[in-house]
Amino acid sequence: MIALAARGATSFSTLVSFSGTNGVTLGATPEARLVRGSDGSFYGTTLAGGTSNVGTLFKVTTNGAFSTLFDFSSSTNGDEPQASLIQGKDGNLYGTTGYGSPNFNPGMVFRITTKGVLTPMCHFQWTNGSAANGVIQAGDGNFYGTTLYGGANSRGTVFRITAGGSLTTLYSFGSRIDASQVSLDGAYPQAALVQASDGALYGTTVLGGTQGNFGTVFRITTNGNFRTLISFNGANGANPLSTLIQGFDGNLYGTTSAGGRDFAGTGFTGNGNLFGVTTNGSYFVLHEFAGSPQDGAQPNFIGLTLGTDGSVFGTTFSGGAGGLGTVFRRTPEGASVILHSFSAVDPKTGTNTDGAWPSAGVTQGSDGALYGTAEFGGAHGNGTLFRISDPSWLAPRIRSVTQTNGNISFTWIPLPGRSYQVQSSAKLNPVTWANEGNPISGSGPTMTALVKIGAGTQRCYRLRLLP
Repeated sequence: MIALAARGATSFSTLVSFSGTNGVTLGATPEARLVRGSDGSFYGTTLAGGTSNVGTLFKVTTNGAFSTLFDFSSSTNGDEPQASLIQGKDGNLYGTTGYGSPNFNPGMVFRITTKGVLTPMCHFQWTNGSAANGVIQAGDGNFYGTTLYGGANSRGTVFRITAGGSLTTLYSFGSRIDASQVSLDGAYPQAALVQASDGALYGTTVLGGTQGNFGTVFRITTNGNFRTLISFNGANGANPLSTLIQGFDGNLYGTTSAGGRDFAGTGFTGNGNLFGVTTNGSYFVLHEFAGSPQDGAQPNFIGLTLGTDGSVFGTTFSGGAGGLGTVFRRTPEGASVILHSFSAVDPKTGTNTDGAWPSAGVTQGSDGALYGTAEFGGAHGNGTLFRISDPSWLAPRIRSVTQTNGNISFTWIPLPGRSYQVQSSAKLNPVTWANEGNPISGSGPTMTALVKIGAGTQRCYRLRLLP
């Protein structure tokens, strides 16, 4: 285990306290991670609240200006949008509902404009899945996702849906069952997929596997070729609920909600861990959560975030100083840091003003700050939307430097919408730096600048984030 370091100079603020219905359609109980839109605003969903108390879809700016874009209403357009949204290549938002529309069927996939005009794309019918966990848009333009239930064996599915709404089941979990009725190939996926650099899709299941029904990590191609990579055994983690991410080293990273070391010595299966797995199935543990006031427990349900400084950010549902969850950071150097423990209580109302029990991960904005939601707490007890910032996260982290044919190439992780300038000098600590080329606007997961090497025998370079 790597011990958690002390919290750094971070700034925390609550931007929104969800008020449920109460005559105001702010929604309640946000469970999904925010998605940063191309306009710099964030979009998200609430599981409950709104005019029909079955969930909303909202927009919020970095300064906290909030607006409800859509109210779900069960039989007419679905309810309980539990999964995170994505922004498609066409600029529209895509998401799923767990239930409803029409005739209370097991949910749907929908498309919605950033102005709030919603169009159902397809409806699940149990035989092809139920309770979808969100979608991703792959490189082929199609959308891929998982369902928690349904399918040929009633234990969840992996599906593909075209832009026109044609749905295909790629895989039904429970295709291999042992004598105890455990799904050896995994069961009940509760997380969205990720497409890795090899073009394959990777995901997790909460249960199943060959090592005691503790869940799996799986790989599936876009044409349905399926393989189980990892079967959890409790000691190395159990019950993964979150979406995987791919790091710059090519490995996949995720969390388990339980399992790992028994810190209490009571026989309890642990508080979950932060793990990595290669695309060929080699598994390693990065951090085991202790559940102590100095650590979190039950890592978030909606996955990790790769920051522009190379750090991995996430949340835990419980643990921390107040026992109500944390926001944590894993630095590129391997240190684990608690950024915030949810615990502030208003003595007059007894509510947790900063929120409580965050189910979702965090999202990094173009200002470098992290934005996220807590499922409960806040001024009305229905959850919060918060912001955490630290100036050190703004520093661009160079991923690689290569020299070819008299040129030097820099690759780094950019903040979208921000501009960068490569500068050089003959000395390491000059009074002034000379610009190399024009400013470069950040877009995509990585950016690259090519600079011609001068005639001097020594040259120093830096990458500057412009105001």
